[in-house]
Amino acid sequence: MAKKLKPIKAEKFDDTQEFEFEEEIVEQEDEEVEDDYYEDETENEEVIEEESPNTFKAVEENDDEEDYEDAKKTFRRAKSENFMKIFNIVFIIIMAVMLIICVDVICVTKYNVGPIFAIKTKEYNDGGTKEYYGLGYKVIKYKEIEGRQDTQLGFWSMKYTTEPIAIEDVDLAIEFQNKPEETANKYYKQYVLISSTIKEIDKEDNEIVLEYTDPDNKYTLEIDCEMASDISLLENYKVKEKVSLKGTIYKFSVREDDDSNSVTLSNCFVE
Repeated sequence: MAKKLKPIKAEKFDDTQEFEFEEEIVEQEDEEVEDDYYEDETENEEVIEEESPNTFKAVEENDDEEDYEDAKKTFRRAKSENFMKIFNIVFIIIMAVMLIICVDVICVTKYNVGPIFAIKTKEYNDGGTKEYYGLGYKVIKYKEIEGRQDTQLGFWSMKYTTEPIAIEDVDLAIEFQNKPEETANKYYKQYVLISSTIKEIDKEDNEIVLEYTDPDNKYTLEIDCEMASDISLLENYKVKEKVSLKGTIYKFSVREDDDSNSVTLSNCFVE
């Protein structure tokens, strides 16, 4: 006969207890997560506290370097701009001075006018000779009575002189024939006293022509003298007469074909 089993009485399951249990688990997990979070935050704060001084120092140093480089570039730019301004000013001044000098040189030497940009500093009691000083140059305008009446331009060291360079016609003729260029450079714009024989008297142009001749006609030299004295004084001289004339040489001409070499003087007087 089969044995009857005694039924087991099932215990009643309380849903409320299960819910409370689950809440406890969730709360425990949240607490663990929160603890982990605070631990991480604490570690991060420690890292920041450990690294922040060096980091800030590096940032500051980097900013200082950038500021230094910017300041350096700005200084160089300003220095370059100032240099260019000074250079331009100096260049303009130099060009202006050169222009002034060129204008006076051309006016005095070519047109016998001026000087325009020089200051008169002295006047001699010799008939009216005047001295002028310019920017690095000097001009003497001679106005001697029956003497030197040309204009000289040179440096400040140029001396006032009314004493002519004495030279014989034969010496000048030989020198000019042998070395024409050197002789022309040597005597150009020089105040000279030449002794020679009168070849011709031009009463219309107030000129006296002197001439040196040699037997072979190799060293023949013609000396054209533009007189500064009164034209009426030409009546006192005769052709083939030996005279001494003083004046300023301003032109040399080399012979062509059968012509002779020639020299031209201005502002001449018979001594």
